[in-house]
Amino acid sequence: MHPNPSMTLLQLRNIKKSFAKRPILDNLNLDVERGEFVCILGSSGSGKTTLLRLMAGFEKIDNGTIILDGVTIASPNTHIATEKRGIGIVFQDHALWPHMTVFENVAFPLRIQNKGNASIKQRVQQILADIAMIGFETKYPHELSGGEAQRIALARTLIQEPKVIIFDEPLSSLDSLRRYELQGVIKKLHTDKGLTSIYITHDRREAMRLGDRIAILEDGLIKQYAEPETIYKEPRTTTIAKLLGQSNCLFATILNVKNNTATVQINDYIFSVRTEKTSTYDSLPQPITLSVRPEDIQLHADDALGLKCIITECYYGGGEYSIELSFNTFGKDNNSASEQTLRAKSATSYTCGTIVSCTVHDGWVIPHDRILA
Repeated sequence: MHPNPSMTLLQLRNIKKSFAKRPILDNLNLDVERGEFVCILGSSGSGKTTLLRLMAGFEKIDNGTIILDGVTIASPNTHIATEKRGIGIVFQDHALWPHMTVFENVAFPLRIQNKGNASIKQRVQQILADIAMIGFETKYPHELSGGEAQRIALARTLIQEPKVIIFDEPLSSLDSLRRYELQGVIKKLHTDKGLTSIYITHDRREAMRLGDRIAILEDGLIKQYAEPETIYKEPRTTTIAKLLGQSNCLFATILNVKNNTATVQINDYIFSVRTEKTSTYDSLPQPITLSVRPEDIQLHADDALGLKCIITECYYGGGEYSIELSFNTFGKDNNSASEQTLRAKSATSYTCGTIVSCTVHDGWVIPHDRILA
C-alpha cells in the first residue's frame, strides 16, 4: 500500500524518552496508516523496546504526543491506561495463563468485558478457526508447541478487536520453518481482517516480507521510513545498507551528475550508478560511498573491462555461489593503497586466488555518507 496522510491512524510526534538521564528516543516521529503493516527494524539497543512500551502505555513519555484515531493517548500531561488505549500486544513469550485452557485463554478478554457465554463461544470458535487451531480448545499451554502457543497468543489479541496490534518480536524463539509459516499466518490475518499492525523486529527478512513500510530505528531516531524495495535499493546510510542484507559499501569518486545518474570511478573502472535527484555537489570530482548489492555485480575473465579483483572465498549457498573478492584502491600518487572487499553471486564456482574483472550493473550513492572524513 502507498502512504496517504488522510488515512493516518496512529501519530507519534517529537517523542523523547530518557532513563537515568540517558536519551533512548530523541525527537522520534512516525505515522501509521489505517490498515497498514509497519515493521520497525533495528539492532539491539536501538530503542525498539522503549518505543513499544510508550505506544502500549507501559511507560510515560518525557516529551511529545501520541495520537490514536484522533485522540491523544500520551503526552507529558496525558497518559491513558494501557487497557483503554485500543492497542493489542502480541508478546514474544506468549504470556498465556498456565492454569487456563486454550479456550479460556482466548476467551479471557471477553469475560472481563462481561460478554455472554453464547457470544464468547461463537467468537472464540471463529478466531480459532482463523488461526487453524480448532480441536485445541481443551489443551493447556504446557501441551502446546512454541508455534501453537504463539497462535493462541495472537488469537487472544485478535478477539479484543484493537485499533492497532503491536507485535513484540513474537517469532524470534521459533525455528526458521515455523517462523516462516507463522509469518504467512500473520500477514494473511492482517490482510483478511483489515488490521493495522506494528511489528517490532531485528530480522530484516521478516521485515521485508511482512511490512508495507519499514521504519529503520537507530540511536533513538527513525533514520529511514519507506517501502522495503526503496530502503533496500536506496539506503540513507551505510548502517541501513548493511542492516537490509549484504551490501558492498565502496569508497569511490564521483566525476559528474546528470539528473539522478552519477558517473563514478574506482581505480581505472568508470561506471554509472543512481543518486538522489536533489543531490548537489559543491565541486567535482568528490569522494563518495556507494551501496552495491552482491546480485548487481557480474564477474568476467581477467582480460575484460571492469574492476580487477582477486577471489578470496567461494562457497555454494544453494542455487548459486557466494563469492568474496578483494582489491586495492590507489591514491592520487598511485603509491598509497587501501584494501576493499566485494561480495558477489555467481552461477559457477571459482578457485580462490583467481583474478577476475567485476562490472557493476546497479549501485546507489549513499546520501548521508557522501562526503568522507
